[in-house]
Amino acid sequence: MRIVLEHIEKSYGSRAVLRGIDAVIESGEFFCVLGPSGSGKTTLLRLIAGLERPDMGRIIFDDVDVTDLPARDRNVSMVFQNLALFPNMTAYENIAFPLRVRRVSEGDIRKRVKEMAELLRIEGILNRRVDTLSGGERQRVALARALVYEPRAFLLDEPLTALEPQLRRELREELKRIQRLTKITTIYVTHDQTEAFALADRIAVLGGGVFHDIGEPIRVYARPKTLWVAEFLSDSPPNFFTCNIGGDSIIINELGLRISVAMPIKGSERVKAIIRPEDIKLENVGNDVLLGEIKRVDPVGDRVLYEVEVISRGTRLVVKELATERIWSLGMRVGIRIPLDRVLLFDNQGNAL
Repeated sequence: MRIVLEHIEKSYGSRAVLRGIDAVIESGEFFCVLGPSGSGKTTLLRLIAGLERPDMGRIIFDDVDVTDLPARDRNVSMVFQNLALFPNMTAYENIAFPLRVRRVSEGDIRKRVKEMAELLRIEGILNRRVDTLSGGERQRVALARALVYEPRAFLLDEPLTALEPQLRRELREELKRIQRLTKITTIYVTHDQTEAFALADRIAVLGGGVFHDIGEPIRVYARPKTLWVAEFLSDSPPNFFTCNIGGDSIIINELGLRISVAMPIKGSERVKAIIRPEDIKLENVGNDVLLGEIKRVDPVGDRVLYEVEVISRGTRLVVKELATERIWSLGMRVGIRIPLDRVLLFDNQGNAL
């Protein structure tokens, strides 16, 4: 099912939660809404599901306006962070429940539950009560229950948040596999960048009630459309600079870098530059790189964060490298290489240049 959101607005009292949401989710797409806590992600899902109504705008399913259609008539399924399973029922009974509500025959129920159990790889736990299952098993039961009646769209509200990291990785892979097999249009909301990038065909970055950027994950990360997105998608604080303008060039005085641009920029504009720590490379001292000195070394899991001072400028940079690469020692002189095509530039309004 193709889902179209047209200028969706929603407020609770004087607090505007969504402020003009426009998007098209294509049929069979895995679409992730990524944003910080309180950005309106859950509210958006509830509007699509029909659990709430927008103050303005339209929601369209395959050219049919469903804005006023009640949830029971939309044929969409939603999995919440709180799974809301029936603990005193078996896994089988939980999965069968939505079919029994729809008065499906017992023969068809057995067939559909068996298919879902095979798809979610939970055939061996169907006769166990939910309160005896592990977190991952309960999650699979919840997904099976949501899929068993063949919804036209699948809505997931941070369903993996409470799970430990290894299990989250495993279930992300399962979700992707299931979505590819069923081809159900899926909207998944999360605050976790890694989760969104691992799952999504396209990502919408939500902040302050608006979509700041929509696109394929690689493009959104490499070339974000706004300064807000660039900062939000940086898991380490980015290196931030205010630039001068010289004709068809942007000059980062603190680094002595000049970046040519295709179109002249008005001298009155303030241009901001972001260089992500992972885009800066450290190497042996050479003639064609900046000279720096390691001022701090912070191992962070499989990465190492360095604070490096550009000796000729006194500017300090944060650099992130894999821990498997050469480990630079405190006080060591290094070459600093900054690929100019990885420098992100933004205008006064925070829009990408």
